[in-house]
Amino acid sequence: MNPIRIALPERPSSRIERNVAIVRRMLSERFGVNLESASADAADVKLDVDPALGFDRFTIASGDTTTITVGDERQCAAAFGNWLRGLRQSGTTLRYAAGDVDVTPECSIRGAYLANHFYNFYEAAPIDDVIQYIEELALLGYNTLGLIIPMFQVASFEDEAGRRAFERTNRLFREARAIGLSACLLHNPNGAFYTAPKEIQAVPPRDDFGRRGWHGLQVCPSKPAGHEYLIEKCTQLLDLFRETGLDSFMFWPYDEGGCGCDECAPWGARGYLKLAREVSEIARATYPGIKIILSTWMYDTPYDGEWEALSAEMKRDPWIDAILADAHEDFPSYPLEHGSPAGISLINFPEISMWGQGPWGGFGANPLPGRFERLWGQARHILDGGILYSEGIFEDVNKALYAGWYRDRDRNTDAILREYLAWETGVHDESALDAIVEAIRIMERNHKRDEIGESAEEAYRLLHDVEALMSPNATRRWRWRLLMLRATIDQELYRHGGKRKGEVLRAAFAELHAMYHADNATGAVRPPTVDEE
Repeated sequence: MNPIRIALPERPSSRIERNVAIVRRMLSERFGVNLESASADAADVKLDVDPALGFDRFTIASGDTTTITVGDERQCAAAFGNWLRGLRQSGTTLRYAAGDVDVTPECSIRGAYLANHFYNFYEAAPIDDVIQYIEELALLGYNTLGLIIPMFQVASFEDEAGRRAFERTNRLFREARAIGLSACLLHNPNGAFYTAPKEIQAVPPRDDFGRRGWHGLQVCPSKPAGHEYLIEKCTQLLDLFRETGLDSFMFWPYDEGGCGCDECAPWGARGYLKLAREVSEIARATYPGIKIILSTWMYDTPYDGEWEALSAEMKRDPWIDAILADAHEDFPSYPLEHGSPAGISLINFPEISMWGQGPWGGFGANPLPGRFERLWGQARHILDGGILYSEGIFEDVNKALYAGWYRDRDRNTDAILREYLAWETGVHDESALDAIVEAIRIMERNHKRDEIGESAEEAYRLLHDVEALMSPNATRRWRWRLLMLRATIDQELYRHGGKRKGEVLRAAFAELHAMYHADNATGAVRPPTVDEE
């Protein structure tokens, strides 16, 4: 295959060079093509930086030399990703064939929180594999990486596990910022190490529906010793990232947070807002210009007037930069009916990993285009993007969907899927791509493990037929394997009446286990095994 020649701006920055390295890797892995530097008059593709375009815009002009122009270097990955997906092979030549584009994403926050805990893929896989995955999310158009230090898993920032968690999180942030992504640190403001003194522990908040989560390691900020503990730990946490830098800081109310004592409750309306504001001031003093994001996850479950309290406080003093709103099922009704408090930027938190299956990712890919199309449709008109929740690589299809919607709120779901699938499979025949989309729709209908129907046979056949059109290299890619493993597992479960038995299932679960590096994973993210026979 002939090499592709690229012309770069004079004296390209380290960020441009880093993004070119990503392109070089993708061309080599996907097409076996080398990327070579060239002068502008001899190049196949040229990169220009023109601030007049604006921060979040890029264009691609096709011709004998394809010209990619970005308004800011931070858009290089998204622009290169668009160009890569438009490449087509003809004989020994690889050329851009997707036509001219002019892109300004409709949503400014396009984020993914890779929940690096529970010894899932993000915590357990070789760090270079995770970095490459972050690079590929940037090619899809994501511009924000969310990470945590899972305090509940460690004794302190200084013990071996704490240092290891920080070093990994810090490395991932450093690499993401080098590409052009923003670093968003998530934090439960009343979370604690498992060594926290029992006398300062919080009281479980009211949870009539069992949806808010509680692991017993929260600290009550209304107790003087508890307040001192939380402020000290948050200050230490923020200090850890001084060298790398942080762009945004997101607070979390429930799942790993909350206190139901008389002074703190209702948590989202009282203790949480007070503590979050105090912590935000520490963050802004440590990182001037940092953006503060306040999560309202599980607000008013049960109804406690939390949204009204937040709205009243923001009218008095809008001290946050964005509000994250979402829930397990439908989008919260308050912002739909009243708008975002004080008109503050509103973003969502798609839970793309856990819904309806356990272990999460234990059966391969979990595409849910219908569910997420419905949820996105409820709130897309008031959202400025989002930061989705991810427990692993098994929901990569769902990440592609939200990347498409964050770019274009009204983009057709099947069009997003077809673009993603063409890139992953190397197949551009419309009927073949439609067959994969149909298989994905069948997987969604069979999502619940106790409701797998005969259609599982059809999904497997559709993917098997498309696989015959793919190159051997493409059939081995992990994204395709996740789809094929899901189809295989569903078919076997259907044939065995839901029982996990047989060598086919044993091999499929073992392949997922290896793919996720799940040797030490908790049960929630560890693929299952076959039933005892």
